[in-house]
Amino acid sequence: MNGFKNWLQLQERIMVGNKEFRDPLPALKEIAKNHPNPDNLVVTFTAIDKVGINPKSDHDTPIGIYFYPIKYVIDKKMEVPFMGDQPYINVCEFTRPDKILRIKSGGTQGMDNPKLKSLPGFEDVQKTPKYLTGSNYSKLWTTTMLLSRWPKLNGRNDIFKWNKIFRYLDIDGFLDQGTGTIHSNEPTQAVVFTANAVRRLYVIDNTTDSKDDRRILLKPDNMSQEQIVKYIRSQPEFPKLDTSLLIKAKNKDRIIKIIIQEFPSLMKGPQVASMLGNTKNKLEIATLLGKDRINAMSPDDVAYAISQSPNKEEMLQILGVDRIKEFGKKEIQLTCTGDPEDKFKELIIRSKGDDFDEESVKKLMELAHDKIKIATMLGKKNIDKVNMDFEKLFYNIVNANEKQNNANQLLDKFIQLMGPHNLADRIYDIHDFSQSVGKQPKDFTLKAMLPVIRTMPKDIADQILNSQEYHAGFSNLSA
Repeated sequence: MNGFKNWLQLQERIMVGNKEFRDPLPALKEIAKNHPNPDNLVVTFTAIDKVGINPKSDHDTPIGIYFYPIKYVIDKKMEVPFMGDQPYINVCEFTRPDKILRIKSGGTQGMDNPKLKSLPGFEDVQKTPKYLTGSNYSKLWTTTMLLSRWPKLNGRNDIFKWNKIFRYLDIDGFLDQGTGTIHSNEPTQAVVFTANAVRRLYVIDNTTDSKDDRRILLKPDNMSQEQIVKYIRSQPEFPKLDTSLLIKAKNKDRIIKIIIQEFPSLMKGPQVASMLGNTKNKLEIATLLGKDRINAMSPDDVAYAISQSPNKEEMLQILGVDRIKEFGKKEIQLTCTGDPEDKFKELIIRSKGDDFDEESVKKLMELAHDKIKIATMLGKKNIDKVNMDFEKLFYNIVNANEKQNNANQLLDKFIQLMGPHNLADRIYDIHDFSQSVGKQPKDFTLKAMLPVIRTMPKDIADQILNSQEYHAGFSNLSA
């Protein structure tokens, strides 16, 4: 066994200049020590041997390449919050450091750029009170974020437009060393908005395991089938399946086929989900696993396999569309997180119909991006299970808009999606209606409300229009 471990250790060495390392951390320290300006060095962890912009980002920050400052990675001993387990460590330097804005606490910078003031919507955005505070570039960051949404300031960030705005302003990127301006969950990070804003200096193998404080370099793609089997059997938790080789392999399908072939008795629920979630050729691997194993998967295992697949609909077809009917809150959380267009949520609703429990309805509404549409699809029967407050949802949408014409457009959309009967049943209860009307700002006028009321069934509309509560609610507003 010692000979096998020695073979693993000798598979790859890291060269920095004339020095040799077998561990990425000392190599990073050496790189930082010998660079003329280590403040311009950043590190990104990637799944492939490439540094570039991912156009399929699910995040709401501008499209770009995200990094950590090299000093931060070293200080954290590579235990970074995000993507630190990826197989490639890329050390890069800024090519135009003067175009990288350094974010620090206090002050306000960047708002006097003439190009910024020339952008459509700039004046409207300045009237918005929703500004982050605490760093020198927080106002610039928030202003450009709102400009990416303009003219729908209450909408979602347009991450491509946001990137374009920064490039128009001649800004290559930002380096935040602890203020949380780029994202509050990762206060220390950097971003560039174009690939030529950085130059890759080193790529370091990060496929290592820690055991007894020793790091053993692994190259699964260079290992023979016999070596892979020996490695898996050598792990302390065996016969529980260790999937570290699978995670680190470039050719994952090869490793998966070996595992299925050599350890068939271990192919049960969670392991089956892991194999399906990591393979590229899902249909082939599903065939190797067999129907019995797939049908024996729990709803949780099914949801995990779907959540790991870039094409959730394809995976669902392989596992069986009817499996969705077994989904509850936990499975919805797994499969619907990272579903920016709500497509999988819609698929779940179509499959389950009215068969949702209270917690599942709440989770769908919590994760929904277009809450009105998802609420509409769920329908009155499901919504009634949780007493969903449509009236509150409706008025929150309206109140978020400063301009009356924006409010009117949203009202029209709400009517179209919900339908007049649902509005009458769920929102325009006389008491709730009058309570909410009295709280509206003065520019939310009777004129704006009349078209909405008149889309309702005539008896309901007349009841509202003739009610004392209605007239009392609008008595201080102009028509």
